[in-house]
Amino acid sequence: MTTSGSPKETGQSEQDPVSRSPDEQDPVRHDQLTAAHRRLLERTAHLPVDGPRWGSRQFFLTARLGLADEEDFKRRWVGHYADTIRAAAREAGIPESVLAGIAYREAGGKPEWMNTAVGWVRRRGLSSRHPDKTSYGPMEVQVRRAAEALGYDPADLTPAQRGRIISSLKNPHQGIIIAAYHLRDLKKETSFAHKEPHQMTLEEGRELAARYNGGPYWRGRQAQSYARQYERDLPKAIAAINHTSA
Repeated sequence: MTTSGSPKETGQSEQDPVSRSPDEQDPVRHDQLTAAHRRLLERTAHLPVDGPRWGSRQFFLTARLGLADEEDFKRRWVGHYADTIRAAAREAGIPESVLAGIAYREAGGKPEWMNTAVGWVRRRGLSSRHPDKTSYGPMEVQVRRAAEALGYDPADLTPAQRGRIISSLKNPHQGIIIAAYHLRDLKKETSFAHKEPHQMTLEEGRELAARYNGGPYWRGRQAQSYARQYERDLPKAIAAINHTSA
């Protein structure tokens, strides 16, 4: 889970490419969205959500039988959304390799309906964990972190605003851009906040990956394990956005 419908879900229509649960259907007026969120919706409105999808069938074939090729899916997913990854990284002032590497780590895994189910449980008080700490979408960004990245006050979200944030996270293009904004915010907390993307070292990119996964606990075992996996897979991610072989 990061301190960040989806292509992971099947059955999405071309008319409504973002899969939403009933709890996310609350209407929200355009003027209730932040300026950053409005711009995000406007800039991605024309972009098709037609990339590779990772659903329950692939998840269970991988986890139980080893019959689905998750690495191949990661490669194809990152490659398909390479243009969005590059553009989002440039806008956020982070290396495109870092965003691609994190996208590679997050692609695949559990299907989106599992996140939706977790959110449903938390919103009904059946878990001690706050519902806005639930991660959604192919980039696995927490609702509260997405809210911050889009200029909302996470402590003062309306149900309708929360629903629109979740919908955006489940859209691959919008989710990638929100993840880039979140990484931009994380970079501000580092000793290399002043560096341009091309000046950042591999170790600094690795730190951003750890912060993406662990937030304030980025030095912990889980976040550091995530960062090691990110570093291991980085050549594959770079090859995927460049459409070459690792």
